[in-house]
Amino acid sequence: MSKKVFFPNLDGLRFFAFLAVFFAHSFYTEIDAIKETPLWNFCYTLARNGVYGVNFFFVLSGFLITYLFLDEKDKTKTVDVKAFYIRRVLRIWPLFYAVIVVGFVIIPNLMHAIGEPYEEKSNIFTYFFFINNLFPVPATAVLGVLWSVAIEEQFYLFWPLIMFFTPAKRYPRVFFSLILLSFVFAIFYPGHPEHTLYCISDLVLGSWLAYLAFNKSPLIDKIASIPKWSTLLIYIAGFAMIITHRSWNNEYFNPFLRILFGMFFAFIIIDQNYGKHSVMKMSKSRFVTFWGKYTYGLYMTHFMVIYFIGKIMRTYYTKSLFDVLIVETVITFVFSLVVAYVSYTWFESPFLKLKEKFAYYRGTRDGGRGTDYRGSGDEGRGTDGVG
Repeated sequence: MSKKVFFPNLDGLRFFAFLAVFFAHSFYTEIDAIKETPLWNFCYTLARNGVYGVNFFFVLSGFLITYLFLDEKDKTKTVDVKAFYIRRVLRIWPLFYAVIVVGFVIIPNLMHAIGEPYEEKSNIFTYFFFINNLFPVPATAVLGVLWSVAIEEQFYLFWPLIMFFTPAKRYPRVFFSLILLSFVFAIFYPGHPEHTLYCISDLVLGSWLAYLAFNKSPLIDKIASIPKWSTLLIYIAGFAMIITHRSWNNEYFNPFLRILFGMFFAFIIIDQNYGKHSVMKMSKSRFVTFWGKYTYGLYMTHFMVIYFIGKIMRTYYTKSLFDVLIVETVITFVFSLVVAYVSYTWFESPFLKLKEKFAYYRGTRDGGRGTDYRGSGDEGRGTDGVG
């Protein structure tokens, strides 16, 4: 039997990407006195950059899914599109539709039962068919993060067909064409950052990276071999751009910036997977590696936890700046971990076990690459829907 694909440092990267998104949704307050403080403004503004954790999830998803397709094609000479769709359904749909039920049924009825005004402006049918990102409206409570799941599901719908019907030698042309299409769309429609065509460049950049890595491109080895001090400088420069870009960027430069950030995230993946002089490998941290496998649940439910904890704290006492920045954030983070753990252990796991029955590597012989791929994306813990 062939071994699963395993990139041991990517679970930790997933967790940090989630953490960035978590902070981007934190520090909310309706108290004007707190909003006027320099410390709150600094923390709130800095945390907003965490939205780029979603971009990273997209790049990582493209890398993992495409690498697995290439590995499957190498071992079996084809891509089992039907089995892939079944795996995606078993991984994504149960928790996704559970969150929809919470958002459209449980929370509205609960709020009305306690006399709280509540209006859900989103259309449930757009969520049901994974097209909610194409018709963006203000989303409340737990639905604000689901636009990125729609993008990934749309990607999962057409990508295996492209991998199946396209000769391998033409993959780079497909990658370049889709990135160019995304770039042009972003230029002419800058006000649609949640549209699939706006974001598809991230997923395709990750896919191109997978193609280069799987085929052992000399470019990957050159990047992996750069000195530690150069690696550190790239990390510093990349994160500095992310932190400061709001002060010098405008919507017309966003298409260029998205490609640039996507390349930076691709560099991080190269460094963590293949880097010979990395500053630090994520697998050395047991905490982030452990929680990395729960990132789908963390991503899908943390908005719900933030909503309820914030509602409780606003109801029972007036928060101070310390409460907004520290107390509420810590409580919300801990509860998010608990909810994700419970979801994974008692709700998602049965579907994940069933998903393994449709894995392409079952019963195949090792293709000679000798890589243990446990838990990488599609076949294991996954970047699914995050972002």
